[in-house]
Parts: sequence; C-alpha cells; structure tokens
Amino acid sequence: MLLGSAMAGSASAQKILTVAYLGSAGLEKEYVAAFRRGLADHGYVIDQNIEVLFRAAEGDFSRLPAIFAEATARKLDALVVVGNQAALFAQAANLSLPIVFVIGADPVDLGLATNYSKPTGNMTGITFYTGALAEKRLEFLNELLPPNIPAAVLFNPETPQLAVQKSTFESAARALGRPVVFVPVASGEQFDELDHKLREINAGGFVYSTDPFFNFHRAKLVALAKRLRVPAVYSGREYIEFGGLMAYGSVQPEAYRLGGNYLGRVLKGERIESLPIVRSSRFELLLNLKAAGELGISFTPRQFALADEVVDN
Repeated sequence: MLLGSAMAGSASAQKILTVAYLGSAGLEKEYVAAFRRGLADHGYVIDQNIEVLFRAAEGDFSRLPAIFAEATARKLDALVVVGNQAALFAQAANLSLPIVFVIGADPVDLGLATNYSKPTGNMTGITFYTGALAEKRLEFLNELLPPNIPAAVLFNPETPQLAVQKSTFESAARALGRPVVFVPVASGEQFDELDHKLREINAGGFVYSTDPFFNFHRAKLVALAKRLRVPAVYSGREYIEFGGLMAYGSVQPEAYRLGGNYLGRVLKGERIESLPIVRSSRFELLLNLKAAGELGISFTPRQFALADEVVDN
C-alpha cells in the first residue's frame, strides 16, 4: 500500500525526495507513525517535501524480491529496510544508495556491519535487539509453569541466525531446569496445526524466536494461547493490546522514530560512516490482569515488582 505520494502540483520549488520503506512484516500504524515523527525532526513531511513508497512482505519472505524490484525501479534518494530478512536482502542486492535499517538482531552478528561505532559501506541504522531478551522471556514463563512440564519454543525455520537463537533458549532452559521442545511454524496456515502439536507434547506454555513473521501474526499467537488456555510470553506491547498475557521487550516505536531520524540526517547529507549504529535500550515488562484471569493464572510477586505497567484489558 502506498501511504505517501508526491505532492500534487508545483506549489513549492523544493525538490521532492523519494525513498522506499520496505518491511519484512507488516506496516504497523504505531511504527509508521513513529517513523514519520523521526523524519519530521529534520523537516521532512510526507506528502509535502518527501515521497515514501511503503511496502511490506507481511511475513512471507518470498515476496521480498518483488518488493525490492518494484522499489528500486524508481529513482530513490535512500532506502529504509525493516526486519532482519529485508536488511539482509538489501545488503545482498549491492545497491549504491544509502540504506537505513531497523532490525531486531545484532547487526554485527548478522553480518550487516563490522562494528557499531563507524559503519562502513552504505548501511547504518537501529537495532532493538530483541533476540537477546529471549532467555528473560523463558525465565518469566518458567515462573508460571509447574515443574517438569515442557515449554514450547515456536520458531520460523527461515529466521536468520536460528542456530544462535536456539542455543540461547537451550542454555536458558538448562539453567532453569525446564524442558523445552522446538516447534517449527513457517506460514500463517500452519498456526491451525499448532493446537494439535502443542497438546501432543503437553506444552505448559510457549515463547517464540525473534522474527518479523511472528510479529505479523501476533493475533494468531495470542489466539493460540487462549484456545489452549496456556500462558505465553510475548515480545512487545502490541501483543498485550491483542489480549496477550505478558510481554517483555524493547519499546519498539522508539526504534522506528530513531530510524526516521537517521533517514532525515542521511537526506540532509550526513555520511553513513558518521552515523554510528544505535542500540535502542528502552525495555518494558507488561502484565495483563484480564488475560491472567481468563487463563486462571496468577502472576508472581517478583513479576509484579518488575512490571513497568499492569493493564486490565
């Protein structure tokens, strides 16, 4: 969907810049709004002095080639890529224009950069580094489960650095003494099969690997937990808004605002190497009392003490 377009007519002599915003998942309103605010920090207002082509793969990464082909057929002044897969695709495309990424992985581990302080090449951006929080989510889930009951870890087989994420979960599970079972899910349709799979392994609850695929299908994740009547720990506030039980993660709109801010700086002429990669470091723990009541679950005193916000929706 094209959310931004060139200003009609020639009311201003100012050059209309053209950029593309390409995402691995969806075009979440709160993230796009935060991105717009970041752009506005440098005087760029969509439909006035900048055109933005917004496109998203909606969790289906096979759509990325077509999305990139459509965007790069335009004469772009810069490119914004959102999500690990989109960033890796942009890197492999070997484009000559400046690229700003907003991702959840460590860009050095992912191979997008050699260091944070002085990026080389034509890419820089923001990481909200959600993968590093996986063990904490499993820890919170562990507190809600009876001993020896397995926790399920849902994963997308196409997730970059899947081996690293699995290793993180396995190490956390050993430290907690909690058995875990990894369950693959690679499409929206496969969510319908998860009820049977999770019952088959007697999963007491679930967490999931960090991937835009799951963020796009967050309503399905929340619905799955409700159908099975098991606890799940999610990665962000948006899951709580869908009725999820508990979320621990970064404040992602802030990362998108920083991404828009960086794009504005690039368009103003700042060089990529002068823009260090930023690690967004605002995290929050959210608890949902209504969801807990529906599931017959009580949060622990520690969880209440650590919570940044307790809601009842």
